[in-house]
Amino acid sequence: MLPRPSFRQLLLAAFMLVALLLGGVALRGQLALEALLDKARDDAGRTLALNGHAERLDELALAMERAARQFLVLGDSTLRQRFRRSADDAEIHLRALAEAGVAPDAAADWRGQRRAVERLLADGPDPSRDAAVVQAFGEIVELQARLTERLRAQTEARNRALQGEIEALRLALGRQWAGAGVLGLVLALGLAVGLARPLRRVEQAIVALGENRLEDRIEIPGPSDVRQIGRRLDWLRLRLAGQDADKARFLRHVSHELKTPLAALREGVALLQDGVAGPLSADQREVSRILADNTAALQRRIEDLLSFNATAFAAERLVRRPVALAPLLHELVSEQQLQWRAKGLQVRVGGDEATADVDAALLRTALANL
Repeated sequence: MLPRPSFRQLLLAAFMLVALLLGGVALRGQLALEALLDKARDDAGRTLALNGHAERLDELALAMERAARQFLVLGDSTLRQRFRRSADDAEIHLRALAEAGVAPDAAADWRGQRRAVERLLADGPDPSRDAAVVQAFGEIVELQARLTERLRAQTEARNRALQGEIEALRLALGRQWAGAGVLGLVLALGLAVGLARPLRRVEQAIVALGENRLEDRIEIPGPSDVRQIGRRLDWLRLRLAGQDADKARFLRHVSHELKTPLAALREGVALLQDGVAGPLSADQREVSRILADNTAALQRRIEDLLSFNATAFAAERLVRRPVALAPLLHELVSEQQLQWRAKGLQVRVGGDEATADVDAALLRTALANL
């Protein structure tokens, strides 16, 4: 059986899970962003190259027109060769644009106009054909304008697609961050609930120990370290129960030892009051009465001592009732006349009548001790 994890281990595992989740989202976002940046750089380079082809095609078209018109007037074969070289160079750039999908129909029309001009030049120089050449190159200029427009539209479409991908990535990352946050919150709530229940059990166990309720075994479920706290509290319960048992035994022993001489004392006082040892004077009868009252009080103290262990932690068992304080004080002073006389003291109780809602027996004990 696998050992039960501790709360610290669970907390560490939860933090690591959230960290891995957030790190995975961040890494995925970084990789996706780098991919988009690479694509943007590729698109930018492609657009730049296509624009370069389009600009070069415009330049070559002007060179072709200039060479063709000069050939028709001058009839110089060098001009015709210059036209062909420019046309061949233009074909390279035109093919690059067509392969990139930039208006292939316009490229085909452009080639048709080129062939038309070549046919005009094939019959040799003739200034009368200049108007036809000008018209053909006018068509080529329109075709190049269409190529440029298609190139611009294609570039804008790629930009919009790239922006759409960026927006989709932003939304996806937002959802993933939100999901990670919700998962972290769920883990935090789970840990809080999982810890709150054992903590309530710990609090209840401590309250039970404070109220001296030591009968029930303390066992707290949960992670291993929380269970260890429960075992420590149960060990403390056993220690307290043992100490209470020792205290109870001590009180019973002391009370038993006190009862034996007290019984002899009470019997002696009773014999004196009965006149067994001879008649008593008035003062002697007063002294014997005081002795009898104090032995009875001592008997009550011993009985209270026996019940102390059961009532020490039970304040709710107090018997509260209105008690007149002055008669209680007079009675206590009367019981302790021997001590006052031995010290040469006189004690008088005075003051207004007062009543308190107290346990008379316990208050009597406290005042007698004073």
